[in-house]
Amino acid sequence: MKGEHSSLSAAPIRAVIADDEELSREVIRAALSGESDVVVAGEATDVTSTVSMVLELLPELLFLDVQMPGGSGFDVVEQLIPHYVPIVVFVTAFERYAIRAFDVHAIDYLLKPFTRKRFSDALRTARLHLRSRNQADARRKLLRMLSERRQVMKFAEATAVAHRREERIAVRHLGRVKLIQMDEIEWIEASSNYVTLHVGSHEFTVRASMPEILERLGTDRFVRIHRSTIVNILKIVEFRSKGHGDYDVVLRSGAVVTFSRSQRHALFK
Repeated sequence: MKGEHSSLSAAPIRAVIADDEELSREVIRAALSGESDVVVAGEATDVTSTVSMVLELLPELLFLDVQMPGGSGFDVVEQLIPHYVPIVVFVTAFERYAIRAFDVHAIDYLLKPFTRKRFSDALRTARLHLRSRNQADARRKLLRMLSERRQVMKFAEATAVAHRREERIAVRHLGRVKLIQMDEIEWIEASSNYVTLHVGSHEFTVRASMPEILERLGTDRFVRIHRSTIVNILKIVEFRSKGHGDYDVVLRSGAVVTFSRSQRHALFK
């Protein structure tokens, strides 16, 4: 390690440790204490204090926890990008964050608990970037990472909306308004501008189109198996082959409905 320090400038590398766990900060601080060319300039415990500290101290190196009070390490980077970006080494206790995005777009990451060798490797990578003064490349990588993260979050939000479903549906029945639990619906058949909900031995008619009722039901439990039929997949007990790739679907109540070959992929998926 000492051999690679000699080619660096005499001024020490100023580092900031951003982590809400005192023990984690202590581990990184202890690991850096044996590095003659690195000095800990400050420590922060949440998103706001990290951003303020980095902009005030302008450290060359930032050890940044992914999960922090007030947001995440990604939020810190997003707020710093327009002003100042140090070399960033992400730190996380969750393996799901140690994904390809870090390998490709971040300088490095440390997965807690990390070994001394793993820490030394990450520090060596940071030194190489500082030695080459390649902050512009580091900035570009972080920008790409943030862009990909935004796309993932938009997809997640869209998926959540698509899978959101109501718990109950109101239907008129015998002069009254009856509330039916969505999970009790076994299957639905459409006729013109109406749909009939089959709930056990009962039937209830609602004015709605197939796309409208499917949107209300959500796509996590209900699937369209025919242009006029939707089934609750949790109510399916058997598939009966009719030959030539066609099947009947047997439901818990004993009802039998047929799904069209064009919808087979959606049902089995």
